[in-house]
Amino acid sequence: MSVKNRGALSTITLGVFCVLSGWTAQGQIYVAYTGRYNGDGGVAEYSLSGESINSQFIYGYDGCYGLTLDENGHLWVANTLGSGVDEYTTSGAYLGGLPLTSATTDSPGALAVDGAGDLFVAYGGSGVSQFTTSGMLVHDPLVSGLPLTGLAVAGNNLYLANPITGTIGQYTTAGATVNASLITGLSTPGDLAYDGNGHLFVANTGDGTIGEYSTSGGIINASLVSGLSGLESLALDGDGHLFVLSGNTIGEYTTSGATMNASLITVTGLNGLGEIVVVPEPSSLAFIGLGLGFLFLGLRQRTAQQMAGERIRAIRSSFGGRRSEFRIRD
Repeated sequence: MSVKNRGALSTITLGVFCVLSGWTAQGQIYVAYTGRYNGDGGVAEYSLSGESINSQFIYGYDGCYGLTLDENGHLWVANTLGSGVDEYTTSGAYLGGLPLTSATTDSPGALAVDGAGDLFVAYGGSGVSQFTTSGMLVHDPLVSGLPLTGLAVAGNNLYLANPITGTIGQYTTAGATVNASLITGLSTPGDLAYDGNGHLFVANTGDGTIGEYSTSGGIINASLVSGLSGLESLALDGDGHLFVLSGNTIGEYTTSGATMNASLITVTGLNGLGEIVVVPEPSSLAFIGLGLGFLFLGLRQRTAQQMAGERIRAIRSSFGGRRSEFRIRD
């Protein structure tokens, strides 16, 4: 058998394996925690099926709270008390930090990244600054004078939670005010999450509910999820699942509010839990599709070679089995 044929069969074997196995890589949930403010804060890692992977995935911070994921799949971590906003890969490798400015040295907290790759940092409980994820300062401050507990970015708009007034304000990512009271009547709003489809999810820490709103301020469901104690953080996986940190428990819900697992993860041994981030698992359908693609290409390659061989044999037969100087190229 030629090397080419062996490769074709290997491709077929790989395709069959992928199709039959439906193998998927496991997704992760990352949880920021402050610790006891003596260098024992960091980020813990869990699987989407609920198992603890590494409670010290990132470690050694003095009050880690803010956490987000950028367009490169890198984690950004806000060291709220120790100051600084740092970048890591999801394998835990340190990539560097943002320059020292008021945003990164004055209690940096909630973080968010937009589609253009800009990073927004809430700091000092009163302002937001903007950086590129390559580390360049864009605006400092972008928005100021607000008591902030949560932020989210949707397109060219920045949404900020004000726990004192119980409102969500809308601003452009250039810092202009669109509507400082876009959504009102909230109960100490905290963390925000945007699903990429025009829906904004709000954690009401005062009454333990999660509300869903349009990015234009319309109420979709003011009590999408209720009865949550110690509500702290929200995260979406891009596949219609909403993950909620309340107390020391992470629950999983659909974005329509149905409970999938109210106690998916119980976080133990960590103090001062902060924001959570979800890195979804690749879809099994993607692997199956890839396997089918390899299978098709392998079969197609094999079939073409068989046809060429049959044509050569037919020509040889017409010459009484004698070899000819003819060559048929695929």
